[in-house]
Amino acid sequence: MLHCADSEAESTEKIQPFINSLLEEYCRAFYPFQELSLDEMVFGWKSRFKYKTYNPNKPAKYHVKTFGLCDSATSYVINLLPYFGAETAYDPSFWIPSLKEQ
Repeated sequence: MLHCADSEAESTEKIQPFINSLLEEYCRAFYPFQELSLDEMVFGWKSRFKYKTYNPNKPAKYHVKTFGLCDSATSYVINLLPYFGAETAYDPSFWIPSLKEQ
């Protein structure tokens, strides 16, 4: 994906389409086992983004921090919650596209 959102997108709308497309594919590809874990993850981000963080010790120096729900047996990511500072909130219908259809 070269472009995840409109060039005029701001704030969370810039990354939301990318996360939604990932979650759709994750849900289609795998049904988790019984034991799950919550893991802090980062992925590199070079574009302008208000919530991008910098860590000189990581291979991708500029990144977006996320929290992932992972299957303990396979380490497969089931769900993601990006960290948006004080604005971080979990709303399942916002991040999981299949819940919007119900």
